[in-house]
Order: sequence, then C-alpha cells, then structure tokens
Amino acid sequence: YAGAFSSISSCKDQLGGVVNILWIPQRELLFRGYVDVVYYPAPRWGVKVPSFEVESSCEGEWTRGENKLMLRWRYRFYGYEGRHQQGLRLHYSYHPASGFYMAARAEVVWNNLATSSPLEPGVALYAECGYTPLRKKWEVAVRGTLYHIDKWENRIYFYERDLPQSFSVPALYRRGWDLYGYIKYAPLSRVGLYLKVSTKMLKGQINLTF
Repeated sequence: YAGAFSSISSCKDQLGGVVNILWIPQRELLFRGYVDVVYYPAPRWGVKVPSFEVESSCEGEWTRGENKLMLRWRYRFYGYEGRHQQGLRLHYSYHPASGFYMAARAEVVWNNLATSSPLEPGVALYAECGYTPLRKKWEVAVRGTLYHIDKWENRIYFYERDLPQSFSVPALYRRGWDLYGYIKYAPLSRVGLYLKVSTKMLKGQINLTF
C-alpha cells in the first residue's frame, strides 16, 4: 500500500511499491536509482478510469572538493494516456563554503520516443553564478535560462532561488528565456532583507516581476 509515500502521487486510493538502490563504489562516486509502480483501482482527479503509472530514474554523481557533476536518466509511463516519457539531465556545480560559486544544467525531455508518433523534444539550459562571503551576512546570485519546448507534455521544471515563505518551481514551456537576480542581506541573525527581480520573454512577450 503506497499511500502518500509514493513519489508519483499523494492520492490515498492506490496500490504500489517503490524500490530504491544506492551504490558507492568509491568515495567520490555514487550511483542511485529507483522504480516506482502505482495502480489506481478507481477513477481519480482528472482521470476517469482505473490506471497505473511507472516512474524510474538512474543517475551517477561524481564529487571532488567543491566540484559536483551529475548525469540522470528518467523514464515515466502514464497508463491512462498510453504515453512514454524520457528525460536526460546533466548538471555541474562549483560551490565552496564561501566565495564565488557557479552552476549549470542542461535537460532534454522526449515523449513517445519509442512509438510511431513521437513528439519533438523539449530542451532547457540554465547558468547561475553568485557570491557568498565567509560570514554569510549577504549573498548575490544571478541566473539565466533558455528553453525551447513546443509541447506541454515536454515541460521541464527548474527550481529557483526565492524569498522566504515562497517556493518557485516554474514549468518551462514554449520558447523563450528567463533571467533573475537574487540579493540577500542579513546584518543580524534574526533580521534579513531579500530582493528578487526577474524577467521572462516568450516570443516577443516580456513579463517583469519584482
């Protein structure tokens, strides 16, 4: 009984199982993966028939000092649609305890790749850099994102830095670019000032947020 522990859904009316594997052949190298299978015996929100879903992931991670490199492959099957989805992610970061840091990520998503009606893949890329001093009283970060995703089924989610009590994981869709800057200033342990400024451009349409 998967219940709310399933990584696919928090619906209570489901049966399923999850298998996780972790292998660390060396101190700097690890591999992890999982398979999650869930069956929904009754209709649920947005799905009017019984269905099942399968999600799996396999990734390798290499870490040396402040450098980290990760490669992940993901597969998901939506039983109620008969749709197969695959994704490939490459992520690199350099993040010391203080000072300059940077990160970059590239991700590609395909749907129905193994069928006679594949969708054009969706592609997204971001680069981020920032600076954190040793005492961590302030921090500055800037990120730019490019994406080319013509199909909603190929949407890609990238987590963003955000303000306290806020959580931002936008779904990247269509063709465009995003840019945001993040500033944190905390002169005292219980006092902080945060500012985030972002812009988004989609096929000539510009949206600004503050």
